[in-house]
Amino acid sequence: MKLIFLLFSLVVVSAQVPKHHKLNPVVGIPLRFRPYECFLPADVPPCVGDSEAVTIWRWDKWTNQCVEDVHRTSCIPTRNNFQSLYECIDIAEPVCRLNIN
Repeated sequence: MKLIFLLFSLVVVSAQVPKHHKLNPVVGIPLRFRPYECFLPADVPPCVGDSEAVTIWRWDKWTNQCVEDVHRTSCIPTRNNFQSLYECIDIAEPVCRLNIN
């Protein structure tokens, strides 16, 4: 029984949250992607210092899909800012996709 508890504890302690997820500061669990975040740009001011353009993916409200975009490293990234197309589809699409029949 102690071995099972030890193994379970090890799994819980070593579990990692993806870097793009923000944590709920009260309980330390990932916050879900919210519908209002579908409308956010990839980054927001203030943009301080030299900026480097980095290719990212974000949900586009006009095309109703994930699109490639550029994030300026000197600006503050929003949660609508993903490192890969797969990540954008996995996180944003279930929340943001409009089903038009």
